[in-house]
Amino acid sequence: MFIEQAKDGRNKWWKYLVGILIVFVGWQVIGAIPLMSVLFSKIHSVYQLENLQNPVDISNYLGALPFLILTLLMFVFGLLALWFWIRYGHKRKFRSLISVGRTNYKKVFTAFMITMLYNGVFLISAYFNSPDSFQWHFDFSNFLILFLICIFLLPFQTSFEEILFRGYLFQWLFALIRNKYLPLLITSVLFGFLHSFNPEVDALGWLSMIYYIGFGLFMGLITIMDDGLELAIGFHWATNFVGFCFVSNDWGVIQTQTILKNTADPSLFMDMVLPTILLPVMYLIFSKMYKWRGISMLFAKVKLSETAEGSEAN
Repeated sequence: MFIEQAKDGRNKWWKYLVGILIVFVGWQVIGAIPLMSVLFSKIHSVYQLENLQNPVDISNYLGALPFLILTLLMFVFGLLALWFWIRYGHKRKFRSLISVGRTNYKKVFTAFMITMLYNGVFLISAYFNSPDSFQWHFDFSNFLILFLICIFLLPFQTSFEEILFRGYLFQWLFALIRNKYLPLLITSVLFGFLHSFNPEVDALGWLSMIYYIGFGLFMGLITIMDDGLELAIGFHWATNFVGFCFVSNDWGVIQTQTILKNTADPSLFMDMVLPTILLPVMYLIFSKMYKWRGISMLFAKVKLSETAEGSEAN
């Protein structure tokens, strides 16, 4: 079982605390060096620095594409730090955070394509329902660069978040708590907290956390039901792909030259609540495709293997 794979490594509680620290340093300290180096090379006064209060300000100052590349590089370093600690700290195979056995890349790309189609239908419907709320924002050369970034760099960001929350932390919490629903809830709230610093929360208020926590619950649930991270990685990649390449706004964390710009005022219902309500549709699609058992298995009693029960000795 995917969530039980922490049993295969060295899993004393302090190793996870050290692991979280190492990942944080790799992601937010070492990973931020390229961004900070470029930023400070362009700052010539304290006044300029004081005006850079949030990611939107920094993006506007550096340019959307340079800022995006430098930000995504941070996740590359975070993923490398996590790989290092799993390999040499926990003495586990890194893929044990993704799947049981070989990673099923077909599932990743299937989830990606279905989610792109799903989001495409949603976006087209929104456009024709309120065309005055959108402006064409297309520039081929910028879009081509952006598209390549989303193909080659964006997967590091989305995979890092999934592997950290639905892989590393979920498996650890499962080993401690020994049920599925509490790790699902805890990691979803932590995932939401991670995104609480986004400008969207300032624009829409704290109720917008419904979306981020709901998104985390959905990703965790499909991970449990499918016994692996592949669907969650593909879904997350496609969701961010649409936001990076196809539609943006002036108040979100993503400030890129997308095909469309949403000029409507921020709407908690349209921008956060409605996408959350529609997540069960994607769950039904995946459940039919992969013939999942009922959701009651989430609350079923788990019988741990002898190896899992003895993992604390490692």
